[in-house]
Amino acid sequence: MERRDRKRFSSSASVNLFSCGRMLPAELIDISFEGALIRVENGLWVAAGDIVAVGIDDLPGLPAKVRWANGSKIGVEFLGRLHETIVEYACGAELSQAREAEAA
Repeated sequence: MERRDRKRFSSSASVNLFSCGRMLPAELIDISFEGALIRVENGLWVAAGDIVAVGIDDLPGLPAKVRWANGSKIGVEFLGRLHETIVEYACGAELSQAREAEAA
């Protein structure tokens, strides 16, 4: 499996996965500008290659492609690079703290 050099930020935000008229509550484990790791709790009905919308808290669904699904976890790649404010919202203060550390 290919490894990424991109920074991922921890999160515990609530998300909803939407696909084919269905919604699945889940938890965001980590997020980057390009993708996310998501934990589902009530059964997995998505597969690699599926297009889903990832709704973070009350934000509109972000379109993403499922890259892999394994047990209760899935990895998604967003169809467009996320704006930093969305990543910051999803991971709380971690992104701001990382920026401050880089600037120091």
